[in-house]
Amino acid sequence: MKTAKILFFIVIASLIVVPLLLPFIGKNKGEKPTALESKKVERQGDNAVPLQQPIKNWSYTHFDGDEVAGEFSGEEARIVGTGEYDLVKPSAVIYTKPDTPEDISKKVLLSAHKGHYSDADRTLLLSDSVIAEIEEDKAKLTADELLVETTKRTITTKGGFLLTKPDIECSGKGLVADDSLSKVKIQENAYIKRADQNRATYIYADSMEIDIVKRNESSRSNMTADYEISNLVATSSRFSKVVTNNSIIESAKIIGQKEADVILLKGPKRLTFNEYIATSDGDAVFDSANKLARFSDNAKVGNKDFTILADNIAIKLSEDGKNVEDIIAIGSVSVFNKADGTTIYGESLKRNLVSGAISVTGSPYVSAIRGEGTLKVGELIFNQKNKTIEGRKGKQRSVLQFRYEKK
Repeated sequence: MKTAKILFFIVIASLIVVPLLLPFIGKNKGEKPTALESKKVERQGDNAVPLQQPIKNWSYTHFDGDEVAGEFSGEEARIVGTGEYDLVKPSAVIYTKPDTPEDISKKVLLSAHKGHYSDADRTLLLSDSVIAEIEEDKAKLTADELLVETTKRTITTKGGFLLTKPDIECSGKGLVADDSLSKVKIQENAYIKRADQNRATYIYADSMEIDIVKRNESSRSNMTADYEISNLVATSSRFSKVVTNNSIIESAKIIGQKEADVILLKGPKRLTFNEYIATSDGDAVFDSANKLARFSDNAKVGNKDFTILADNIAIKLSEDGKNVEDIIAIGSVSVFNKADGTTIYGESLKRNLVSGAISVTGSPYVSAIRGEGTLKVGELIFNQKNKTIEGRKGKQRSVLQFRYEKK
């Protein structure tokens, strides 16, 4: 009888103690158990059995070696599988991993109304009013759904999102970023706004990749913004677009370098500077720092008064970037002046929009619908104000005066 009682108590004790020890069996030496694992967990074989009651006010610390890589907590957690937890009002702190010895690790603060944590994948999926913040950078990300992969150092969103840093705003659908929210890829409906003093730049594209980096003091010049955009790649099925106070840049693919001040345009393109519109079949480069735009292969620029066609065209803007000052064209140049019906041909051209003077070289000549004759000389100086064309060839000089009535 006593033996039966002893056996009965041994069986009961094993049923109570063994399930409590199972979460820790097989742990590697030195591996720290999670706070969730420290709670009571019932197991059957390798499959966890969900608790009838959720774990209240839970917390969990994720270690990378001996260093804390993340701290997680929330109001409730329910075990739904081995190392799988559904969360209510979770919050977390993850620590960025510096890229260089000069960088410092930063705290990324995460919060949401709902979440799911996978211990095996070291992933945290947040949904419903998701917020991620980096206080050191004054960065804030809001999203419909956010996935944090701690082992890959990536933050991914589904659906819409809004990312803000001082003077920079990004939005769209589907964000893939590093844990510091610096290397950003927007998968759909990409939009970026960069503000600096009284100048604002807006970028629109189907998809976009950019780096948002802190501006070095040596590169500030007259810029006041704390952050800058670099390594921009904007792609669209038709036109990606960069809009500033005075210009609109449209191209199938826009590649930005040097803080996006130098922009390379690929595919079909169109640049608008106030009243002037420029296009080309080949690549184009827009250098906003030097106020210069260059077009290659069947380039074209003009306004309501004239049109210039050439193999290559360069446009020089005024210092404030509001007006076109000079146009230089090289290779198979033709200029059609709509007001007086004259067409000027040559191999190179320089037109000053301030004075209205045009200089054409390379066996140039001019023809007119209205006027008298055709002038063929070595160089042409066209005076739009006086309606004269002065031809020069060596020491010889001749002037052709056009007489016409305006349309």
